[in-house]
Amino acid sequence: MALDSVDLFLEVVRTGSFSGAARATGIPVSTVSQRIAALEARLGSTLLKRTTRRLALTETGASYHEVASRALAELRGYEAELTDTAAGLSGKLRVASTIAMDDVLAPLLASYLEAYPNMALELNLSGRNADLFADGIDVAIRVGALRDDSGLVARSLGAVALQLVASPGYLAEHPPIGHPVDIDAQQLMSFAGYGAAQLRHANGDTCEVNISGRFSGNQLSSLRHQTVAGRGIALVPAAFLARELASGELVTVLPEWRGEAQPIHIVYLNQRIVSRRLRSFIDHVVAHFPRQLFAG
Repeated sequence: MALDSVDLFLEVVRTGSFSGAARATGIPVSTVSQRIAALEARLGSTLLKRTTRRLALTETGASYHEVASRALAELRGYEAELTDTAAGLSGKLRVASTIAMDDVLAPLLASYLEAYPNMALELNLSGRNADLFADGIDVAIRVGALRDDSGLVARSLGAVALQLVASPGYLAEHPPIGHPVDIDAQQLMSFAGYGAAQLRHANGDTCEVNISGRFSGNQLSSLRHQTVAGRGIALVPAAFLARELASGELVTVLPEWRGEAQPIHIVYLNQRIVSRRLRSFIDHVVAHFPRQLFAG
């Protein structure tokens, strides 16, 4: 079996094109095409559907991609374990998470690099959950309920609750708010798709609020900008706005009321052997994750 051709196939899928794989590997496009053609000939199956604009996996290609991803991940894990044992922890880990986690992860990654001076990290932040198989990601930190995916192992990092925040200027220009029922639905902004939310008081009382503010979005950064600009009250994970809350740009509204908590997990591929370098990163994040920001 030509493992370099299998690896190249995975790179073509990850980058979405022969030219992308060529740039990532330093191999000429013609060579990439020839090796993929040779792999398909050896397997007797078409793995990729080629058009003038894009590549797509065939049904066989999708199955082969999943099996090859798992097999090579385990092989690399075993090789990493041997290398780590012989030479100490060194190498690079590719880490993925949501853009909202940037400020939370920055000190964690810095302390890991300080603790392991021969390790390197590549952080990939996105508005979507990375596909660890297709994107070549070693480990990811995810916010929200996990899908039923038997190909991943998850460890809990806690949970983050949605809270009401606003700018001091906005609050100064509107009537005082003593209870969620005082909030006009048109004042309330949150993530796209949230038409209503259930809030729970520290004493156990609940209250449903409608959300129909002038702005909604699928990125916390956009909601942060609109809230700081005084466009309304936002129902968001306040733990991800620590900088704005500390500076006074935003303040918590009705801090005793919170929305549904969203779980946070660190996830990695299910593999028989987890390398010491990957294990070291997972253990470091689990041990140092700032749970005080996410309490309650």
